[in-house]
Amino acid sequence: MMRRILALLFVLAMSAPLTASAQELLKPAARQGFYIGGGLRQALLTATDDDIGNLGLFLGGGFTLRFGQVVNDLLGVGLAINNTGGSNDEWAGGFGALSLEMQLTPLPGEDFAVRGAIGVGGGGVTRSDPELETDDEPSGAFGAFYTLGVSYELFPWYEAEKYETGGFAFTGFLEGFFFPGGDLVTGGVMLGLEVTYWFGFQKNRLELPPDAAFVED
Repeated sequence: MMRRILALLFVLAMSAPLTASAQELLKPAARQGFYIGGGLRQALLTATDDDIGNLGLFLGGGFTLRFGQVVNDLLGVGLAINNTGGSNDEWAGGFGALSLEMQLTPLPGEDFAVRGAIGVGGGGVTRSDPELETDDEPSGAFGAFYTLGVSYELFPWYEAEKYETGGFAFTGFLEGFFFPGGDLVTGGVMLGLEVTYWFGFQKNRLELPPDAAFVED
């Protein structure tokens, strides 16, 4: 049921803002249009089980895949796929999640964004030493997954004087996450680097001088 709700929200979010802002002309910028990206992350997380209690700090990492679009200078929407794992002296575990992501760009003209997501995830933990397992071991977790963080994108090959839109970016991010998966509750922070490609807007969405508006790409 939750997956159907996420799919409906994504379709509405991707289509409705385009209709509302179709006549709004925007200045060319690097962070425009559809995007797709992915990369690696380092994670510091903690987990608590109802029966055993706190399982300690886990160090680990994982990967992320993100795609979606920005619809104007302020708002972006998309989907994020996360997979993260970690371990300590006694436990090893991880989770995966599919989330609907929203981005806000609070500083016009800057490549800094605040991004948050809500989705569904699943995961679990196991003993590092199977011989220490007991009858009250933590079970697998499934439920809502939340993230909130910030990102900054560096466009090394973007040339503003050419009225370019879109391009390749290196995206650094810092996010906190919370995964209350029933008996097992997980939370922590993730720091990572992604490679992102922005497809940009077509010229009919952009505010261009005549000598740039009527030149074929």
